[in-house]
Amino acid sequence: MNKLTSLSLVTAMALSSAAQAVNVVKYSDGRGYAYGVLQHNTTSAHITCARSHAVPNGTSSGYDEVWCSARDLDGNSGFCFTSNADFTAMMQGLSDHGRLLFRWNSSGECYAMQLTNSTNYLPAP
Repeated sequence: MNKLTSLSLVTAMALSSAAQAVNVVKYSDGRGYAYGVLQHNTTSAHITCARSHAVPNGTSSGYDEVWCSARDLDGNSGFCFTSNADFTAMMQGLSDHGRLLFRWNSSGECYAMQLTNSTNYLPAP
């Protein structure tokens, strides 16, 4: 493959990723990953994450859990969950237009997360 063909393939892949705000990749063994912008938009592509927290009391122990799901424009979808305290702490700081990457294993448990915060709002003067 010559350099021009390689450059064309890389450019096409970058443009297709930019066109889709969310990308989901699933492997045949159930593992996968999803990444994209947590932006509310009019497309059917989305990433959603939720955090559940319970404070321990006299009769029950507390817990922290996170669920993330994603769907891209091609109809691919993925879902994962975790009780990892580091992940639940990260979710507290996620902004309205941040970028999120999450990976899951064949059991559906999130094992890696990366987020970048951004916003469309300027800071107050």
